[in-house]
Amino acid sequence: MKTYKNLDAWNVAVDLNYAVLSKVQRLHDADRVNYGKQISKTVFGIPSAIAEGFTYSNYDRSLEAYHNCLSHLAELETELTIMHRLSVLHYSDDIRSHIIRVRKLVYGLIRGAEKRHLMKSA
Repeated sequence: MKTYKNLDAWNVAVDLNYAVLSKVQRLHDADRVNYGKQISKTVFGIPSAIAEGFTYSNYDRSLEAYHNCLSHLAELETELTIMHRLSVLHYSDDIRSHIIRVRKLVYGLIRGAEKRHLMKSA
C-alpha cells in the first residue's frame, strides 16, 4: 500500500528538515531563541503539507495542501536568506538544492492530482 512515506517529495522534504534543523541547533543560544522557533515551524510544515495533500481524497483540499507546501518553501527560503545576510546562518548549496528538488517534486504531485481529477471528470 502506497503512503505519503513512499513519496520522493516527502522523503526529500524530511532530508531538508534535518539539514535545516541541524544548522539551527548549532546557532548561538540567543540566535536559536530569536530565529529557531520560526524556522522550525516553517520547515516542519513542508513534509507535513505533502503528507496532508497525499492523504486527502478531495482534489481541492489536496491542491490546497500542496500549495501550502510551496508557500512554506518560499517562506523558508526567505528566512534563510535573511539569516544568511545577517551572518547568523550559512545558507548552503545543499539546502538550496533540497529546496529546489522538493519544489519540483511538489509541482509533480500537483500535476498528478490535476491529471487524476481530469480523468475522473471525463
